[in-house]
Amino acid sequence: MLSQAQAETDAGAAPTPAHPVRKTRIQIGAIAIGASTGGPQALVQILRTLAGGKLNVPVLVAIHTPAEFCQSVAAMLERESGREVVVVKALQTVRPDVIYLPSGNMHLRVMKRLGAAYVDSCAAPGNVRYRPSVDVLFDSAAYVYGPRLMGIVLTGMGEDGLQGARAIAAAGGCIFAQALTTCVVDSMPAAILAAGLTHKSDPPEEIAAQILLRTGQQSHVK
Repeated sequence: MLSQAQAETDAGAAPTPAHPVRKTRIQIGAIAIGASTGGPQALVQILRTLAGGKLNVPVLVAIHTPAEFCQSVAAMLERESGREVVVVKALQTVRPDVIYLPSGNMHLRVMKRLGAAYVDSCAAPGNVRYRPSVDVLFDSAAYVYGPRLMGIVLTGMGEDGLQGARAIAAAGGCIFAQALTTCVVDSMPAAILAAGLTHKSDPPEEIAAQILLRTGQQSHVK
């Protein structure tokens, strides 16, 4: 007598797998963060929560900052996070556990050469409203990292980052938005939510927990 599974196979039905197939979460290879008004403070909250261990991915940041404050913001982030912060002035390879910012009045762009990821500050494109542009960072990072990219949109005015977030989603990456109630100005994350590019918004501490989870590191966030 044929078993039920054998009979279904002979009848053309697909056999029931012996073990259920589990979807595994892709471990991210880079974090790209965009922000405007209130962004440095929100980013500090995330970085403080991550303190105490090395990240195995680079952190790429575009914050709408006047050129004259670029170095002071970098120094503050380095002091508060305990991590190396690099203001990019020339093409260089990206390294894990390093935070990258563009030099004053420039965009931060990611590119790939011979299989390695590089970052550079650039003036083009010039026909965008903001410099640095979150869209430029997100779009270039999505091209390089694809589904291994985690995009984060923090507090800020306007919709910079919306088109770039669409590029991240199209490449299979994941996107997180800051909880609107924790923002100084909520326009940027609200645009991401309204577009359906993420299904929830989180306060900075919970975004930090997601970073640890998706980089394969232990979360100490309560």
